Amino acid sequence: MTISANDDRKSGAGPELGRTLEKLYISYSWICGRILEGEAGRAERLCSVSVGNFPVIAPSDDRPPAQSNAIKTCPTTGHGLVPPDRYDRPNRSQSLYWRQYIRNFRDLLAVGIGLCACGVAGQALAWGATGHRFIGRLAVETLPMDLPQFLHTPAAVEAEGELAREPDRWKGSGKIHDADRDAAHFLDLGDDGKVFGGPSLGDLPTTRADYDAALRAVGADSWKAGYLPYAIIDGWQQLTRDFAYWRVDTAAAKGVADPAHRAWFAQDGVRRQALLLRDLGTLAHYVGDGSQPMHVSIHFNGWGDFPNPDGFTKDRIHAPFEGAFVRSYVTQVSVRAAMTPYRECQCGIDARMREYLAATNQMVRPLYQLYKDGAFGKGDARGQAFVVARLAAGASELRDEIIDAWRASATSDVGWPAVKVADVLAGKLDPFDSLYGED
Repeated sequence: MTISANDDRKSGAGPELGRTLEKLYISYSWICGRILEGEAGRAERLCSVSVGNFPVIAPSDDRPPAQSNAIKTCPTTGHGLVPPDRYDRPNRSQSLYWRQYIRNFRDLLAVGIGLCACGVAGQALAWGATGHRFIGRLAVETLPMDLPQFLHTPAAVEAEGELAREPDRWKGSGKIHDADRDAAHFLDLGDDGKVFGGPSLGDLPTTRADYDAALRAVGADSWKAGYLPYAIIDGWQQLTRDFAYWRVDTAAAKGVADPAHRAWFAQDGVRRQALLLRDLGTLAHYVGDGSQPMHVSIHFNGWGDFPNPDGFTKDRIHAPFEGAFVRSYVTQVSVRAAMTPYRECQCGIDARMREYLAATNQMVRPLYQLYKDGAFGKGDARGQAFVVARLAAGASELRDEIIDAWRASATSDVGWPAVKVADVLAGKLDPFDSLYGED
């Protein structure tokens, strides 16, 4: 089986195996001696064959590697197919089975590789399940009482803890789905405050299309550089819309004269409530991603091949930092205690998002310094305090964005033809035709 490719990604270009493996940064061990059937109908055996420091896959017979074009098994161990080349890595936002990791590299491979899931998950990224669960639960648990009552129920708190994990659980839905969404989890912000030398965080273009155009001008795009800021804004705007419809449904179910209309608004309110919880969970995930320093930096999994005067590690520290360490040494009680009071930004969501991500980016160097000092060893209080503060920042920001979305929804329009939420709340009209639809 060949996994060689040349630098311009055209298959069959020659024996560039070592270079490609270095680009993939494969640092795990493959099962040896497993007998499988390839697409060629011949038994194949996975062997650990050294090429430099990298293990490779070889067929068991004398055929050229290119003739062995399908291996269907799983590695027993390994974390993070994350190469040093920022343009050629799999999206670190992925919490995938190995087959999905490989899908992201098919344009680097001379032939397709099919790896089965067989129950072996890849690394948990963008905080693990525990971190995202803490952020979702605590944001909802600490909402002020003037928000809808259903959000104050134990069921809603529990639901948001689980739904905050959902964008990671989407992974593996398919190539088109994953390729479009994976980059929503991160932003490759350089030490100069710019994204790949292009737009700066403080002056991001208004739309993702304009952002992508600005990146293409410097030889990149939003799929390579990440578009986390836009995922947060999109999620907040959707939540605001959900709140606006919920306000109208709730008011009209009680206040309009027509009983059939009241019944429809009551039913639509139930549907809207379910949608609201789901959309809130999506926003919770991306806001949570934004509190993890390595999700807002080019130093996303080790310092990488960048100027490094402080001698920070190049080890793959992403997964153990946000996954195992959180689960082992951080509690929900400690995160809640570290949350800050509501901060009224008096600004739009775009400005709020920039301030939030800029503050997270400022924590990249302290994180690496702590790692250098051994602070993320077993139960180290310094590492615990850092992680607690980051999770608390995510939970606080999410709570604040929910509050802002609720308040903004009161001045929104809904339906078509559009009606003002305030007019419905004031009992000035029956919005049935606008919400049910006149076709």
